[in-house]
Amino acid sequence: MKKNSFWAFLLLLTIANAGCDKKEVVKYSQLPEVSQTFIETHFSGVAVSTVVREQDNLATHWSVYLVNGVEIEFEKKGQWEEVDCKTFAVPASILALIPAQIITYCQENFPTVLITQVNKENYGYEIGLSNDMDIEFNSKGEFRKID
Repeated sequence: MKKNSFWAFLLLLTIANAGCDKKEVVKYSQLPEVSQTFIETHFSGVAVSTVVREQDNLATHWSVYLVNGVEIEFEKKGQWEEVDCKTFAVPASILALIPAQIITYCQENFPTVLITQVNKENYGYEIGLSNDMDIEFNSKGEFRKID
């Protein structure tokens, strides 16, 4: 009976550890090359403050914090997932990477508002505006809803 209890405890401990996130600050050079290229292309001249590697359930994600407050999220292979510029506009070079319909929609419907955040989602894109609105679009750039 004690032997079964030990194995049950060990199994529970293993399952509990598997679900834990592991975050660690790493060097910029440990960031995937494609991520480094993205940063150097779209944020040339802006220093990197911190790079965090997060591992959970066999997935790796990267968070990069720039000295100007920008936060960029990358998936395990280094492709960008999110750019959050907080209070200023996402660079035009990044906006050029998403469907043009999204930019047109935002310009026509919110002409005085900045696009401050771009998230790639499974369904398409979520755009954050400087007026604290979030707008969802499908992968073709067609409007879905406003949050």
